[in-house]
Amino acid sequence: MTTAIGPHRPLTAPTLTDDQTALLRLRAAGHTRARISRTLHTCDSQITKHLNAVQTALGADSRAQMIAFGLLHGILNPGQVITRQVAQPICLTPRQRQVLAVYAGGGNDQDAAASMGISPSTVREYARALLRTLGARDRAHAVGLALVYEVLLLSELDPDLPPVTLAEHTKTRGPAAAADSPSRSRTGVRTIG
Repeated sequence: MTTAIGPHRPLTAPTLTDDQTALLRLRAAGHTRARISRTLHTCDSQITKHLNAVQTALGADSRAQMIAFGLLHGILNPGQVITRQVAQPICLTPRQRQVLAVYAGGGNDQDAAASMGISPSTVREYARALLRTLGARDRAHAVGLALVYEVLLLSELDPDLPPVTLAEHTKTRGPAAAADSPSRSRTGVRTIG
């Protein structure tokens, strides 16, 4: 599926296997690698290997970008990311938004500290507050939720993308986007190896 995004470059959705899609959905819901390995009855190293393959297939630099690109390409729908309701509107401090933008861009705590001129421990404090505010389980889940709750613009993931919300982008995808209902779809549990 190719998606045109305004005057910007088209994005071609990668083809993922059913197992890769199931892993992406579990990770997007905030499940840790250890929890996923218990759910799928396999070892952590196999889950890591498969998550790395999904990340590569999506062209992501981090797990946070992997979830964001899954949403962007319509592989995930917002209902698969939201695990609990939070108060709307979501109010983040400017520093929390900066940390979130670094995570969305594929960066980590050290990258955020360097770009913001603060220590990594201070970045972790902002990250903890950010996770509480969004109701996220980890940093990757926070990026997915921030896109769903329209706290992040697509241009914060990739400067080549337009400065629109995920919802605005989804509207431009046409009838195929309507087929992706925001309900939580569950995948069957299977062993991958």
